[in-house]
Amino acid sequence: MDFAEIETLQYLSEMVQEVSSGVYLNNIDRYSTRRNMKMDLSGLMGAMTFQGELSVFTPWLNAASVLHIGRNVTFGCGKIDVVFGNIE
Repeated sequence: MDFAEIETLQYLSEMVQEVSSGVYLNNIDRYSTRRNMKMDLSGLMGAMTFQGELSVFTPWLNAASVLHIGRNVTFGCGKIDVVFGNIE
């Protein structure tokens, strides 16, 4: 991917609008017996809705839903679900 493609994607991302957001911080701790200490698994949870031309971003969104993103993925965190549809 070259610089021109990145600039095009940045321009197209400005055309996408956030319709709704219900994102919140979820504080979760777990205890690690191996490390003998508390571990922070906190992160963002919720749902967001976007409107606009998203077709150029679908390969990355689909990859993120398969690969998962973020931290603590081995503990089941970092999962995203992508749903495409029309807003009525």
